[in-house]
Amino acid sequence: IILACSDFYKGLEQFEKKTGLKPTKIGSLRGVGSKSARIRLESDGNDAPMFLELIGPDPDSKSSDEGIADELRNIPDDKIVPYHFAVRNKTDKVKIPSYL
Repeated sequence: IILACSDFYKGLEQFEKKTGLKPTKIGSLRGVGSKSARIRLESDGNDAPMFLELIGPDPDSKSSDEGIADELRNIPDDKIVPYHFAVRNKTDKVKIPSYL
């Protein structure tokens, strides 16, 4: 699940304050204009790791209108909102029915 905010560092602070979970793996997404932090969720060890991801405009980006930065800046201040989701799995774990 990908959550978004209008100010990346304020969003990190707000997320940690509300949940007690500290985001890690912080990095910029080149060409997208956003910065991202992951929050790993516990799994039972049999599944692939699960993450929440928090994104916001990259304050270090040289271009203020790059990628989705403007869209993220339009999120109301002090709000963290659902933005997107992604599901990935290793191909050896995916079973494709024979009738496809």
